[in-house]
Amino acid sequence: MRRGLGHPLLSAHEILVEKSLKNKNDVENITTSLINIGGRIGHLMEVTQKAIDPNSEGGTAVSKQEKEDIYKAINELEEKIANLKLSIGIKS
Repeated sequence: MRRGLGHPLLSAHEILVEKSLKNKNDVENITTSLINIGGRIGHLMEVTQKAIDPNSEGGTAVSKQEKEDIYKAINELEEKIANLKLSIGIKS
């Protein structure tokens, strides 16, 4: 190290520690992603249920605003699914 030739033993340990921390973070990211997906699915179900309610804005037909709300909820869910794919290493 004093000669500037590197420090292979220290570098090897640093790599092992980084790999261990990365694996721990991956599990936490996956768990967080799944929790977020569950929340977004619940939101999508709620928005859709309100839209098809006979007492809603459009009645039994889905109004333009309700379609936009459903579309927004679907996009939010898709974003969370994309985050999960990244957490487990799937590129789409």
